[in-house]
Amino acid sequence: INAEYMGYLRYTMVEKLDFETKFIECQDHKKDISWSYIKEAPLVGIYFSAHWCPPCKKFTPMLASLYTEVNKEKRQLEIVYCSNDHSLGMFAEYTKGMPWKAMPFQDPMIERLSDKHDVKGIPRLIIFKNTGEIVSLDGRQDFYGTEKGKPVILGNSAILAKWMGKQLNF
Repeated sequence: INAEYMGYLRYTMVEKLDFETKFIECQDHKKDISWSYIKEAPLVGIYFSAHWCPPCKKFTPMLASLYTEVNKEKRQLEIVYCSNDHSLGMFAEYTKGMPWKAMPFQDPMIERLSDKHDVKGIPRLIIFKNTGEIVSLDGRQDFYGTEKGKPVILGNSAILAKWMGKQLNF
């Protein structure tokens, strides 16, 4: 990906959301939350997932564990769920256990973000700094590493440290 495209990604991720979307609490779906509140966290993740997706159902609890642990003492990470659910009922069922925020069900911004960031499959987690700098285009893969040549799941503090200090090289 070239520098011009990276600038375009930053604009579409941060600036567009700033003006066009109000978010909701996953657990109650009632509270309108502004983008300015979301980007107060140093790191923001856009999480594309769905209730009907088995890999999503496996990854979502891992992400929820990380989110809860790293935000215990100080808010360091905010996640925004972008639903690919087929119905409002599925959306409500899936999000009731999520500790983060969501775009409203079928918000047009979800499809636009998915198209602009070439989301071909789910789950997909894109992590960026609140300044707009993209940290990871595949945050799900960042949960995995190797130890003595074998695949392992990294600890939450290792994942957060990776995101806080990591910059992509294009």
